[in-house]
Amino acid sequence: MCPRVIRCPDNIPVPGHLYYIAEYVMMIREAFMDKCISVPKTPKRVIRLLEVLNMDALDPFVAEERKHIPSALKSSIDAVEKLPPPEKRMLTILLAQFSEAYDLALDGDLAKCFNTEFSKDLANRKTKAVYPAAFTQAIAESDKKKEGYADPHKAVADDIGYAQWISQEFAKHLQDERAKFIQDHSKELIHFVKAIYTGSLFAGGEDLEVQFAVAGAFAANLHARYARFERMEELEPIRRLDLKIYCKPGSKPATVLELIKPLIDTYIKDPTTPNFLLTELPEGKLALFWPEVVSFSSTIKYKPMVVKITVEVRDEDWPQLSFIKGLPVLGLRDLVWEYKRYAGSIEETFTQRSLKTAIDCLIDILTRFENPNPGGAWDLPAMPPAQAQQGAPVEADDPPLAPVTVKVVAGLEFVPQQKSNWCWAAASLMMRRFYLRDTSTLDDIVREIYPGLEDAQSALRLPRLKPEGAVEGRLLSWSDIKNLLDANKPFVIAKAGHYWTCYGYEESATVKNLLYWDPLPTATGTKTKMTYAQYTSFIQDRGATAQNFEIQPKKVLLPIAMDRARTFAKDSTGLFFTSPERGLRVAKCEIRVRHARNTLGEVGAVILRKEFVGLPAIFSWDMKVDDANFDDAHQTLTVRVEVEATLSPGEEGNPIAGDTFIATTVSKEVATMHI
Repeated sequence: MCPRVIRCPDNIPVPGHLYYIAEYVMMIREAFMDKCISVPKTPKRVIRLLEVLNMDALDPFVAEERKHIPSALKSSIDAVEKLPPPEKRMLTILLAQFSEAYDLALDGDLAKCFNTEFSKDLANRKTKAVYPAAFTQAIAESDKKKEGYADPHKAVADDIGYAQWISQEFAKHLQDERAKFIQDHSKELIHFVKAIYTGSLFAGGEDLEVQFAVAGAFAANLHARYARFERMEELEPIRRLDLKIYCKPGSKPATVLELIKPLIDTYIKDPTTPNFLLTELPEGKLALFWPEVVSFSSTIKYKPMVVKITVEVRDEDWPQLSFIKGLPVLGLRDLVWEYKRYAGSIEETFTQRSLKTAIDCLIDILTRFENPNPGGAWDLPAMPPAQAQQGAPVEADDPPLAPVTVKVVAGLEFVPQQKSNWCWAAASLMMRRFYLRDTSTLDDIVREIYPGLEDAQSALRLPRLKPEGAVEGRLLSWSDIKNLLDANKPFVIAKAGHYWTCYGYEESATVKNLLYWDPLPTATGTKTKMTYAQYTSFIQDRGATAQNFEIQPKKVLLPIAMDRARTFAKDSTGLFFTSPERGLRVAKCEIRVRHARNTLGEVGAVILRKEFVGLPAIFSWDMKVDDANFDDAHQTLTVRVEVEATLSPGEEGNPIAGDTFIATTVSKEVATMHI
């Protein structure tokens, strides 16, 4: 039985129940993380998730998932078993996800700590589930619409919120406390690798039937330090040293491990080395644990796994190796593929996000090696001080940080979105305030489209800002980006319906980063950055760039008043009026005649236009419109006459107060007037 796939009667495979549960849980967890751009849909997703969880047919698949939960989590399993069936099924699936993400089946002491933390707080899961404001608002809106979000749905959401909390707590432990422990003992671990690698087993030359390499997060950090990578904090935290022994088809992993065990035993028995605890794991793996219990915090104390050795039968050619500081390290290209395969097997949301970020970093490093800056050799900048790199293997002779050019636009006000779909309004307001000195609020921008301030998406609202050229698919060169920002011209990037504002850049011999403002999370927003390679990927995948805005002249409606003497003079058939406005510099004016407001209060369409240069003393209209505006049933029209002024360049003032239209009636044959 494959719990991920269901076979239809015609034998076509389709995603199974567990696939949809995993997808819904991931989207709901993103709402708890305040990283979801469609939060209003979250209550519906909880409702649909509960429908799946209520299916009795789900039990065989849940039973399959339970097989992946180690016995060290017995207290957690027992506590989950006491819950209602939907919650029991979902939390069992989540425990399986955590077990896989944290290697709890292999790292037994860590599993015991996780079990203690999970089981002791499960009864308080409602208090541990922290709902962001946008999620709470979405639930309130769902209640108003009577979508059926009730107590059982709240219980499921609380469970997912609790899973998010426990995930954040454990991720923090792995990223901070455990990674620091590995960093503090990195010299011992590097010494172990060199001792094993230089053993006779791996010194056989070209006819060697096995290949030895440092892999995983330790390898990623070694590559990043060699490349003088500036975003070390985005790499996967090092929680252990991963070693891979690759062998050819037909080899038995158990036999390979028997060959390496004597080398490890010799190393451990040396009185000058750590007395690691060697444990044989299933499926061709060995683990070395720290010999003493480490007190990471008042509640987390255990013997961490510091080395995992895996024998892998490789059908294809040997992976490429890089030698960094005397260590055989899995080459970048093979390391990227290893990360991608691993990330594809992990469903726990927090871990999966971390792995995807690390993959982006490794691809960035690989791109720099394969495509260095044109025009000369690539000079590696120096690395930041070693103590600033969390969890990285360090050596004392790291050079100081080379200068990085940073440019930030001056005078830009950063605006967060206040609802989950208002990124367009936040980006629009930032551009309007910066380029036009617009005094509107975020609500003002939204009301231009949604008078009721609905939480909905829209395009940018930039009535006087005309971007240069096409917007969709517009890819700026690095030189274009620098020129814009050096000229103090921020711009907008869009991808998948979400808008960011680019406000600066970082540049060195190996660094090309765009600094941008993300209006998420709601109510706060965040400053972040992306590499130029990431920007290129975004745009090529149906992204957009609105940049180098041309400021269009300001247009305003002028106050107007009828010139009664001229209008009602003998033989006059026209309408004459003036504007008391004389304080504005006006380039041109346009009389507009439009249908009067309809029964909904909306202004009607324009049916006639007439232009004047500047701001004349007298406006006139002959009271005639095209006959096409009349029909047999309507021989007269009620219209509004207004004057729109296009202000001279640089003029940003507002007209004086007053009525901005004159209402009148026109006839198909004879003009009559009712003021």
